[in-house]
Amino acid sequence: MRSRYSWQSFTWLLSVCIALFFVATVDADDLFKVKDIKIAADGVSATQARETAIADGQVQAFKTVAERLIPPSKAAAMQIDAIEINRLVQSMEVQNEHISASHYEAVMQISFNPVQARQLLEQKNLIDSKSAKEKIDGNHQLFAISVSSPAQWVKIRGQLKEITSIKQLNVKEITIQQVVVDMNYKGTFDAFGIALQQKGFMLTPRRGIPLLQFVN
Repeated sequence: MRSRYSWQSFTWLLSVCIALFFVATVDADDLFKVKDIKIAADGVSATQARETAIADGQVQAFKTVAERLIPPSKAAAMQIDAIEINRLVQSMEVQNEHISASHYEAVMQISFNPVQARQLLEQKNLIDSKSAKEKIDGNHQLFAISVSSPAQWVKIRGQLKEITSIKQLNVKEITIQQVVVDMNYKGTFDAFGIALQQKGFMLTPRRGIPLLQFVN
């Protein structure tokens, strides 16, 4: 019972931290939002099944967005991998989760960064360059940050605030083991990874959302 209350206090503290220290990202264009995505996957564990299902859902959602933007004659030629698509995710909501030891089901809603999505489709020669008129205002990336205590989260938050390339940070999901955040950062993904390492973070690329661990 004491352990349960401890975790409840932890979640509450995380919520307070969100309210005090983070600003929400701007609303996405509805054209780049996909609702009611049904996802399901199996895995050797519930965690792996969830990661696989979410990654598949992101791909499914982006195909829906792409079909709204590109000519039907080019739809069959679209080849964009899951990692590229994950970097375009601006926000994500997961509901109606059903979890077993090796199976995961849920319903998702995903919004993609409008400017970056258009730019990627332009680079793949799937839409005309005139379709990508906006200038990119930073890069968006979802990260899952491992946390084990309120004190650790406070320290992590402080380290992230010191990284000057982070333009904006929006918390998307909280559990007792991790915080999923959407970071808007300047520069390339590789350069941002180096900046994270310099502040004591270990970045683990994986299918779905990359894992960020604070090792200092």
